[in-house]
Amino acid sequence: MKKVLAIFVSDLHLSHTPPIWRSCESDWYTVQERALKELRAIKDVHSCPIFCAGDVFDKWNSPPELINFALQHLPQMYAIPGQHDLPNHNLKEMHRSAYWTLVKAGKIVHLEGDAGVNGRQFTVHGFAFGRKIKKRKTSTKNHIALIHQYNWVPKASYEKAPKKQRVTKKRKEFGGYDIVLCGDNHIAFEKMLGKTLFWNCGGFMRRHSDEIKYRPRVGLLMEDGTMKNHRLKSYRSDKHISVDPKSDKQADMDLTELGNELLKLNDARFDFQVAVNRYMQKYNVRREVMEIIMKSIGVAS
Repeated sequence: MKKVLAIFVSDLHLSHTPPIWRSCESDWYTVQERALKELRAIKDVHSCPIFCAGDVFDKWNSPPELINFALQHLPQMYAIPGQHDLPNHNLKEMHRSAYWTLVKAGKIVHLEGDAGVNGRQFTVHGFAFGRKIKKRKTSTKNHIALIHQYNWVPKASYEKAPKKQRVTKKRKEFGGYDIVLCGDNHIAFEKMLGKTLFWNCGGFMRRHSDEIKYRPRVGLLMEDGTMKNHRLKSYRSDKHISVDPKSDKQADMDLTELGNELLKLNDARFDFQVAVNRYMQKYNVRREVMEIIMKSIGVAS
């Protein structure tokens, strides 16, 4: 039986409150604990390190309760920060983040630069969000790039991406690595680029309605240098808002336009509830979602 050398995961997006689509969960911390418990069990079975390709937290300024939760339930791991882990998506401000608190506490070993960390029969090079990926020039084998940036292939994305984000053989920066382990795109996929395997981890948990058919996974690095897809099971207990198939994104609606409308209210704060209600009626927001939003601002719909 082949031995597992390492576990790769990405986009945990630990959060104090659930995303709207999962808001019917009675205890969001229990849901997250269940998922992390499964990750820890995989680590215990194989007795190998975990590497996370970014976005440990959903917000860089997560509250103390969530940080304490992570300190208790998150398995110790090597990691790089994603944009959600960074104030203003700025790597230079990492020291202000909840991610960095876990680093200082020893829960996370931060991978910095291209020097790499040596594992059993492999070396992992970490490139955080915003960090340029350096192409390897040496011919030594078993080098892995751990990156966090949006990359795209057909049928594995939310929208078509620019050419520079498409996963093709033209991406010279991936040269010299046996495997590129990527985070950010929550849809898992893998693709061979010549001799390099590009492996996008995908989301650790289902958070939005367009992920309803998605089954979360982690990657297992085998001793022969191959990657094995390990599907998770904790998602089977997920609870989520039912969504009209004809409009499967309304439970995750973009509130940008609503925010712009609210800016026009100036100091007329008493109009806030009216503005929210009108926006939801204008876009035919489902009643379940309306109730959640109105409840969050302290009124009944």
